[in-house]
Amino acid sequence: MSDRIKVTKGILGFNKYRNYVIVKKEEDQPFLWLQSVENPDLAFVIVDPLVFFPNYMIIPEKSDLDEMKVSDAKELEIYVIVNFPAENPQLCSANLIAPLVVNPKLNLGKQIVLPKSPYTSKHYIFEALKKKDSQKSESQKPKE
Repeated sequence: MSDRIKVTKGILGFNKYRNYVIVKKEEDQPFLWLQSVENPDLAFVIVDPLVFFPNYMIIPEKSDLDEMKVSDAKELEIYVIVNFPAENPQLCSANLIAPLVVNPKLNLGKQIVLPKSPYTSKHYIFEALKKKDSQKSESQKPKE
């Protein structure tokens, strides 16, 4: 399954490419592919950040909402770009400071940079999973 989107200003560092397809492959879940239509050699791994960072929250600027033609951020789908280092995929990280917001009704997207954000461009996914698992196991311990 795939959805075509127009990224209004391109992806940071790849601004000249605006047309993408979000490719969903069952075997890659929860990860998706953001594949450039204009350059077949350009693709990004993306994911819904809430899968790994359940407390992740963004507050887009009004200008971003206007550009996406929505009145509320709840109308947007949020993705983050994931970096998988070839030499050590265990160090894969998510860029939480520059999410890709998508208006699914209009197939319109934009990568936004969050001002005054607690997030960075490198949040390690496996660390987040370990933290999530330890919190889960703590909550399942019998109370004395």
